[in-house]
Amino acid sequence: MMLKKLDTKTNSKILFDLVKHLPEGKNTLNKPTGDFFYDPWEVLPEYKGTAIEDLLKQLPDHGEARVIVMAPGKSYSVHADVDDRYHVTLDAEQSFLHDIENETMYSSKPDNTVYLMNAGMLHSASNYGYKNRYQLVIRKRLQSNRMMNDPRQVVMTSTDPVYNLRYLFDSSFSILLNRLAKEQSIDAFARINEHTIKFLCDGSKINELLKMQQICGFKIDIVYA
Repeated sequence: MMLKKLDTKTNSKILFDLVKHLPEGKNTLNKPTGDFFYDPWEVLPEYKGTAIEDLLKQLPDHGEARVIVMAPGKSYSVHADVDDRYHVTLDAEQSFLHDIENETMYSSKPDNTVYLMNAGMLHSASNYGYKNRYQLVIRKRLQSNRMMNDPRQVVMTSTDPVYNLRYLFDSSFSILLNRLAKEQSIDAFARINEHTIKFLCDGSKINELLKMQQICGFKIDIVYA
């Protein structure tokens, strides 16, 4: 299942009142204190002492927190992510999260509930309503594994970027990397630039990367040592 309802409770209306002035797009509410994917994030000064900070404190493994404002009639391309996400709907009408693999739609309603989304599944979001959709999306930090048995440094670079590179990468490597992260088989994941990522990978998983390289549908170099 792509979405899991958590016991964590909050108040969608109070949160919405704090951010309803934000413009369309992705609005970040906190800032990193170190590594983007692994280290804690600190709430911005304007949200200290508010319900936003209170909610983030209930999610001790939270990373970047953003309010994503989507206009009516808009949607996202299908994608996947290496890190999972917490979701809280703040305001919406006829808005949905889509589990593409299982052809399932989840209604996004301001129901005072926190959901954990398995972002390693191909997914999207759409706003079919008449007003902006306000969604609080919080990254779940990746877990570091300093005790990996056989850590190998891996650098992956797309050598002939195609127009649908993000779609092809997410349909293959993002799904795999999300699973490996949950298995704590990768560490020190980082994006170097638009076409290159690097990470430590347990040596026993290298073959999985190489097999994916053969079927991913685009040219990508995988260098490991």
